[in-house]
Amino acid sequence: MVAFGLTLQSSWEAIAISFQASLFNGGPISLVWGMLIVGLGSSALAASLGEMASMFVVCVSSTVISS
Repeated sequence: MVAFGLTLQSSWEAIAISFQASLFNGGPISLVWGMLIVGLGSSALAASLGEMASMFVVCVSSTVISS
């Protein structure tokens, strides 16, 4: 499943390009700090999307389905 996603989206190519830019401009420490900052930003995005998804009601009573 993960391999299919990596192949389909070509995210490994984008990661390789960003690794090259960060290693060229700031060295390994910029790569580490960049990954930490991006990880925090992605977590914040996932939390906000999860909050919006939790507001959408997906439970439906059985009387509505049967009619």
